[in-house]
Amino acid sequence: MTAYTNFLKLRAQAYDQQNWDVLMNENLAIIDFNAGALNSKNRVALGGVVSAGTGLNADYTAMVVEVGGITYNIAAGSIACTASALNYLYVNASGTVMATTAAPTGDYVSLAVVDTSATVLLRVGDLRQLAPDPPDQLDLVEGAGIAIDKTDPLAPVIAIKGTSHVRVDQSGVISFPAAVYTKMVYDGESFDTLGEFDLSLSRFTALYDGYYDVSAIITTNASTTAGELHVLRAYVNGASTATLNYKRAGSAGTQSVQGSTSLFLTAGDYLEFYLYTSVARSIAAGAVNNHATISRRL
Repeated sequence: MTAYTNFLKLRAQAYDQQNWDVLMNENLAIIDFNAGALNSKNRVALGGVVSAGTGLNADYTAMVVEVGGITYNIAAGSIACTASALNYLYVNASGTVMATTAAPTGDYVSLAVVDTSATVLLRVGDLRQLAPDPPDQLDLVEGAGIAIDKTDPLAPVIAIKGTSHVRVDQSGVISFPAAVYTKMVYDGESFDTLGEFDLSLSRFTALYDGYYDVSAIITTNASTTAGELHVLRAYVNGASTATLNYKRAGSAGTQSVQGSTSLFLTAGDYLEFYLYTSVARSIAAGAVNNHATISRRL
């Protein structure tokens, strides 16, 4: 795909245009699809932007939606579209993102219409029904577990931009080789308000530009010897960006290597934590001993 229109508009037909009836019917189909989502309490509070992915895939950002009065917090993803057709992208009554060539019925939230060729997306039309006013929008975002202070005059901006609050941990025992920076692996998630942390990669990917407060703690096991060097660093996009702690063990026994910093991340930047140890070392088991938090400043 070389180019496409971000916002699909209804197209006017000239009186002598040969396919005027086709264009008119397509316009009516788009109007019906959009209007159908308004029959009950169906709307988008945050995110849900659809864009062209690879081939016939349509990508969508993380979103908070309400379908039939039920709030769903949906992680970013991708969905396959049908070739050579007008595809309707929407969230159904079960909170699942769908792409169909037939307009949906019942409760749903419209996201976009997508025109496809045999192999790629040609046009993407944004048809999201956004929450109509700040109070309703704030209620809906809160319903997805995102805390909003409604007395804050910036609350509508917060709701639109979204807030990142992540806490992940490692409950088991993992080992680090000597004299090399090795990525910390996490296996548990206490919360992730915007679905930005991928546990399979142990990686946080920023959904929005902004300043992020990050902190981490890694605890070595009781076999740690005096004089061992441990360095905890934050990596952004695979490159060492900030040292959170540089610590040489003053005595034998368990050592906590912890630190925090603030980083500016742009949308799409990814963050990981790495540990260097001068001697091959395992960590002490327990989520309370090994965890990380990431929060976006508002």
